[in-house]
Amino acid sequence: MESPAPLARLRQVLAAENVAASLALLAQLREQGYPPALLRPVLSSCHPGLDPHFLDLDLLPPSILLALRFPEVLGNCCLDPLLLELAHGCDPLAFVAGPLNHVLRGERPLYSGLPALDIADYRQLLQLTADGRGRLRTRTAFDCLARVPTDLLCSALGR
Repeated sequence: MESPAPLARLRQVLAAENVAASLALLAQLREQGYPPALLRPVLSSCHPGLDPHFLDLDLLPPSILLALRFPEVLGNCCLDPLLLELAHGCDPLAFVAGPLNHVLRGERPLYSGLPALDIADYRQLLQLTADGRGRLRTRTAFDCLARVPTDLLCSALGR
């Protein structure tokens, strides 16, 4: 059974509005494979509109999960503001507050030109290849999806 101490610490740093400590602790919990079911109650307080099954550190990065509580974390997240504006007509914060659930459910694509895929299905697809599994060790499924246009451009340019 997992210790409740990390959850108590997470609640403490969130209550103190310590953004850096919150991000670091969530990264540590992801690395340790802390069960998403135990984190969901805390994460839902940070992002109450998000479908509960998306409150998972393997699916979404901490910056997205904490964005409504700490909007400044979006400054260095995986989202491309220009591509979001083109696809959804909004900035990253409005996207996280609104269309994000539709994208995660596979009802809408993240960016124009990408297919609409359920994020859990996308994660399973990534796990089918060695390269995808390697990416998932250091990135969430959403990070990988958000970087597809950049990765494609780099591949096309031979970098």
